[in-house]
Amino acid sequence: MKIAFLLHNRYGIGGAITSTLNLAAALSDEHQVEIVSTRRDRDVPALPVDPRVSVVDLTDLREHSHLYDGDDPLAAKPAKVFPKEDSFRGKEFSRLTEVRLARYLAETDAHAVIATNPGIAICLARMGGNYIKGVQEHRFLADHSAALRKLLPEAYKKLDVVIPVSREEAENEQKALAHTGVRVRSIPNCVPVPPIAPSDSTSKIVISAGRLVPFKQYHHLIEAFAKVVAQRPDWQLRIYGGGPERAKLTTRIADLGLGNNVLLMGSSNQMEVEWPKGSIAASSSNSEALPMNIIEAMYAGLPVVSTDCDYGPREIITEGVDGHLVPVGDTDALAAQILGLIQDDERRAHMGRAAQDSARRYLPQEVAAQYHGLLNQLVADRGLPTTADWWVTPHGDIVVRLAITAGMPPVRLLCLNREAPEGAQAVRFEFQEGPSQDLTAVIPQAGCPLAEGHWDVYAESVDGQARRRLKSGVRDERGMLYAAGPRHEGPVLQSRIPFTADDGSFSIRTWVRPVHVESDSIEIADGHITVGASLWGAAMFQTPVVVAKSRQDPQKNFEVQAAQLGPDRLSFSVPCWGLAQQRTTAHDVWDLWVRLSPEVPLVRVGRFMGDFHDKKTVLQYPITVIPDTPRGRTRVRPFYTVNSELSLNAVDMES
Repeated sequence: MKIAFLLHNRYGIGGAITSTLNLAAALSDEHQVEIVSTRRDRDVPALPVDPRVSVVDLTDLREHSHLYDGDDPLAAKPAKVFPKEDSFRGKEFSRLTEVRLARYLAETDAHAVIATNPGIAICLARMGGNYIKGVQEHRFLADHSAALRKLLPEAYKKLDVVIPVSREEAENEQKALAHTGVRVRSIPNCVPVPPIAPSDSTSKIVISAGRLVPFKQYHHLIEAFAKVVAQRPDWQLRIYGGGPERAKLTTRIADLGLGNNVLLMGSSNQMEVEWPKGSIAASSSNSEALPMNIIEAMYAGLPVVSTDCDYGPREIITEGVDGHLVPVGDTDALAAQILGLIQDDERRAHMGRAAQDSARRYLPQEVAAQYHGLLNQLVADRGLPTTADWWVTPHGDIVVRLAITAGMPPVRLLCLNREAPEGAQAVRFEFQEGPSQDLTAVIPQAGCPLAEGHWDVYAESVDGQARRRLKSGVRDERGMLYAAGPRHEGPVLQSRIPFTADDGSFSIRTWVRPVHVESDSIEIADGHITVGASLWGAAMFQTPVVVAKSRQDPQKNFEVQAAQLGPDRLSFSVPCWGLAQQRTTAHDVWDLWVRLSPEVPLVRVGRFMGDFHDKKTVLQYPITVIPDTPRGRTRVRPFYTVNSELSLNAVDMES
């Protein structure tokens, strides 16, 4: 298999570059690997490339080079596809760069192309061909700008896989991207065993390495080391790396009188030579995906004292075995743990040996094997069907049909609840072969096999090794028009509405409630909002009360008496003027609940029956304008939430 990695600039220094080059070398044992750099800005790369790995530079920005691209008119024009929201890399990504990238993506013979940052991944999603497409996530989604985060789901759903280097971040991204159908698989960075002997733990040096940028919080490490020096002035801290914080850190070192104890060593592309000079490693960051510097230090036999930031350090360090974790920003704890290792030579050496053993999890051959398995799985995914026909019977069963195609492996139907961690709520249904070269599976109404939630539908190989999100083909939804009312066995409400998402994907929205208040009419007249509803699964032994819960301020909750219209019918009316007087913000929302008696839990009011799931968009109600409130003119209206539950809002109007 030929695998291509898209790097922003292979000539620089950084964790993403280092780990990609390490991985490329390891994969070259079994695959053809290519590194594609969007730019070349120096003659010799800071980090070597394995000779088995081919290299493509899309643009050459060396002014002395006969290949210099800086004079090309497109080099001065801004990119059109690369997102301006990726402001850091966007400054270096021209229209020429993306034209060259588009040409490469159209002409490459690679079987898999993997981007190494979100901006390039968006280009890959929009311009890539019919090969496996993926992105490595070396940072957290939360670290990207809000504008960039907003673009990622739409782009990532066109990829086959997203690969965070942190397990905890993979769980976050699985939730954030669940609706896209893209696979999310955590695979760590890889770090080779250094070529020289590890530390003997006898030097009096603490080492830290990384860019001198705010999130590394080196000022905290320096302040902690001042407390170390107060007791052990014979020890030294060396910080390797360059960056915009250098001047501030230099000043802080001078202010604390640490000029002989804390050294800013500058950048190094040979940290494997520097780590063994130390006896302890330290990290003070407030966030780290999977910090390679910690793994490198452990390979060199250094126990690591690190802040317990999200998420990487706690995935690498085993507390008390190969290092220590301290609260972020706690300089006293950081100093105490460093001092503890300084004062105990035997424990320091023992933990250093344990650190070497722990680091072996990140050997290139171990990580390459995970990529090999993932790529094989993605190839298998592509052998599965992409489209399913479906219909709903008058009894509420959902019938799914697949066409049998040549070479298709044995499959089953997989439903995944996108609100749950991957695999936590997976329900499978077997296909039966029909008379017309097709397979059918039934998701039965009886027995409530799908819990409440948003379910995405997949074809899955019977061995569980491959899956593919299904899109809707021919569908017949009429059976939902005959949906039954309250059920007499199991949960009283079991509503399931299959639908086709905007991108064509097949999904099912389900609601399952032991007691339910189904709103079926809303009238707005004479300044009042009047709701009619049916009660399912409980009796009204006394007149029910409607509780309006404010999302902004619990002190603004209020209650209204409901009217009992029959054994299972009720109605209630909310005065718009009174609602407007309760306001505290520019946009106040109250969620509606029913209290049947003081002894039983409140029941949320909702509208879950019918043949369409998006009540919020379809069921729009007129506004009532209240001209005189403490906040001025106010509009009031009822609405259904994205979960089809009934709420009220009161919103500022422009004068």
